Amino acid sequence: MSIWGNTLVDGHNRYAILQKHPEIYFSTMPLRFENREEAIAWICRNQLGRRNLSPEQKRYLLGKQYEAEKKAAKIFRGNQYTLAKKSGGDHGDNHHSGKKTSDRIAEENGVSRASVLRASHYTRGIDIA
Repeated sequence: MSIWGNTLVDGHNRYAILQKHPEIYFSTMPLRFENREEAIAWICRNQLGRRNLSPEQKRYLLGKQYEAEKKAAKIFRGNQYTLAKKSGGDHGDNHHSGKKTSDRIAEENGVSRASVLRASHYTRGIDIA
């Protein structure tokens, strides 16, 4: 299970099981993020690694990751290149190059840049609904 401060960012199902079985010892792994958007982007990257996602779930997570990384870049008053450098260092994600956010996310997930941008529109629509 991974935590950021007092927030559980990964391992919700395991945590629920462990709450029912207090005799089982467990530990957590703290992660460092500069802000909420970086945490959301990490969660999306982590979940996109799952094999059992429906196409709609994958599309939503792609769009959510893109939106979170763009927001984080604005918070830093940097751009997608400075965000890529900052977002990877502390939690084992050091494969960011100097690419645009949409290009990098597309490459990481084997889709086109246009698919990432369409996913962003899809995500915003779902969130509004």
